[in-house]
Amino acid sequence: MNLDHFNNLSDDEKAAYLLSCEALETTAKDQEAEISSLKNENDNYKAGAEKLEKDLREAKELNFTLARSANPQPKRSAEDILQEMFYPQKGE
Repeated sequence: MNLDHFNNLSDDEKAAYLLSCEALETTAKDQEAEISSLKNENDNYKAGAEKLEKDLREAKELNFTLARSANPQPKRSAEDILQEMFYPQKGE
């Protein structure tokens, strides 16, 4: 709507138009606030998810470290293995 169209409106129509413009402005401001709120909430969720992934990775690494140290494989030399192959001990 341009100025000529606005000036051709009656006083009641002008008032109604201005009220509707104010309502639209208020709605736009409310929507901007909601969008900002949702962005902040999303950023918080992303940060939480990244922290959980990091904690999970560290826990898995610790589990593998503990598994290796809790059940170490005995170190046998090649001579010991050959000895067992060709001269098995009784009871085995």
